[in-house]
Amino acid sequence: NRVFQSIIEKGLYSHPLIGFNSMTLSPDNIKSYNIINVDPFQTGMVVTSVIAGMPAETMGLIPADITYDSSGNIVKIIPKDIVLAIDNHTIIERIDWNTYVSEHVSPNQPVTLTILRNGETIYLQVTPTVREQYK
Repeated sequence: NRVFQSIIEKGLYSHPLIGFNSMTLSPDNIKSYNIINVDPFQTGMVVTSVIAGMPAETMGLIPADITYDSSGNIVKIIPKDIVLAIDNHTIIERIDWNTYVSEHVSPNQPVTLTILRNGETIYLQVTPTVREQYK
């Protein structure tokens, strides 16, 4: 409804952008990608990269250390930050993130991320920017 209303009223929808990439944590992914130093049943999203100049970088989100073999395959992932929640809404899988952000977050609207870092839960506030419009 938000997207539809915005397109009708403004001719476009301004998608919020925080600026990081992630991988869903699941027992299968933890084993398949050799994600170490996490509980085998940990949920959430491990931050795999942070885009320079984006709000995620400004807020201090830390990407995982990822080791690749000579063929470009992942050998192991050492998580630094794992996103557990956004505005107290638990993130089990990437779809939880996408759904919440799509329905409740707008550019320039501060949100609070619950992060697991070094075994401790921390809270980071971030203000999304506007994602560039598709052409």
